Amino acid sequence: MRLCDLPDDVLRLVFRQLLAGRPGLYGFKGALPLAWTCRRWRCIALPMVHSTAHVQCSGAAAAGTLGLAAAAGCAQMVRAVTVDVGPSADPLPALGAAAELMAELAAGAWRGVRSLKISVRPRPTAPAARSPGIYDDDGDDGSEAQRITDALAAAMPGVRRLEFGQALAGAAGRAVGGRLAACYAEQLQRLRSAGPLAVPDGAAFAQLCDVRLCHDAGCGPQLPRMAPAALTRLVLTTRMPGHLWAAFDVDGSGAVRFECLRVLDLTCLSCYSRPDPAPRRDECARRLHFPALERMTVRCTEDACPVLRHAVLPPRMDAIFVELTADALHSAAGVALPPARSLALTVKCGSEPRPAAMLAAVRMLEGARESGSVDLIVADPTIPVAPEVAACASLTRLAVEAATGADAVLGLIHSLPRLVSLGFWRVSLAGTRADISLPDPQRPVVPFAAKIKTLSINIHHTEERRDLLVPLLMHLLLRSPALARLVAIHAPRKPVVDLVAAHGVDLVRARKMAYLMILRTVSQGMKPLVLQHMNQPELA
Repeated sequence: MRLCDLPDDVLRLVFRQLLAGRPGLYGFKGALPLAWTCRRWRCIALPMVHSTAHVQCSGAAAAGTLGLAAAAGCAQMVRAVTVDVGPSADPLPALGAAAELMAELAAGAWRGVRSLKISVRPRPTAPAARSPGIYDDDGDDGSEAQRITDALAAAMPGVRRLEFGQALAGAAGRAVGGRLAACYAEQLQRLRSAGPLAVPDGAAFAQLCDVRLCHDAGCGPQLPRMAPAALTRLVLTTRMPGHLWAAFDVDGSGAVRFECLRVLDLTCLSCYSRPDPAPRRDECARRLHFPALERMTVRCTEDACPVLRHAVLPPRMDAIFVELTADALHSAAGVALPPARSLALTVKCGSEPRPAAMLAAVRMLEGARESGSVDLIVADPTIPVAPEVAACASLTRLAVEAATGADAVLGLIHSLPRLVSLGFWRVSLAGTRADISLPDPQRPVVPFAAKIKTLSINIHHTEERRDLLVPLLMHLLLRSPALARLVAIHAPRKPVVDLVAAHGVDLVRARKMAYLMILRTVSQGMKPLVLQHMNQPELA
């Protein structure tokens, strides 16, 4: 079939692929020949050529495909505008130049623009060498920021999606971002910013449904006030969880229901100032209702735990990802996560050792027995493996950084029937029972880890009992018929390879001296296995 014979929908997809990854003038020049091939192609390609316009700002000058679109009489086709402020330009004058360019080219012609993205690339120079501008708190009275935002809003009154690709640092930058967002408050549907926005008091965003904000409590301004019922996606990074309550008027008397919220991503970092009193945090969190939530990600210290403990969640979700410090996990005693198709809990290092954190993590996962997959990653070496982990039979992935005996590894594999991935980053062979030996090739091997596919073992480099290493690896290898990757760190390469080859496993090929692709004989036939060595000595 010839390209000209393709249906319009298919041809439109082909053109879109040709233009992918070619923004700005490059994309314009690449697509323009398509538009003049024939009348049919012109009807398909012209809206794509002019649907997105780019403005490159350097110094106090601005140029880009806006001018080309206006010259071609296609300004009414522009639906998205990207303003790219280079690192050599002062962003405040550059944004002013972009607004003036739009007014000069075709006044009133940009009313069809629905998406505006402003990207300010940071300067490579040291802060002391920066000239006054949007990067610094230069004492601007706000008149310049107001003039720029008024000009941009007047040129593009129909913007529904507003994005700031890089943080607009400094008081002037926060003022530009906040005031521009306030200009579109009544109609804005998506707001994304990599930095804080100084939104004027009284601005209410009734139609916001997609929000991605990075808020810094040390910068002062509050989060924009949003309507909970309209939100479908909320991604928030903040240093002051209390600002979350203010954004949704949680201090009121009734419940705050997020009827349409499907995705919640909340990251709460360490606070600059004193956190909210615990009773107030708990009371505010009890008013949060997420009846339609499908995907939740929470990364926090102690201050965000009330959201996990008291917020009303649906009985079952699609995915839950929780990343807590050991301190936060200690304070989250009694929290049980609901079942989900995919559930993951990661424990990071806290301010002090929390030996009982492993037990708290297991109890948090107790309510997730009906989950499709359950991951537990403990990245705190001060948290030992507790025997209670064996009671969490729903675990499908377990990774532990603390020093662990080889006996504990074998015991967990025996007691966790759903396990498909197991990682121990510091395995100690001291105290390992001496009866672990190489299997008898004349006797059938009974598998005890039928589902495990990935096994990572980091042998502690100060270990003396290396005579048990190879028997332990072979013990795991031959009893795990589904194993597809075995990672052995600090393991002697030559003895492992020799013994693997001597016990019914045919060496196929080496790859980059760190990977060995081998075929092993199992009950279902020959299966491949990737054996990976890292930081290993070449000789025994």
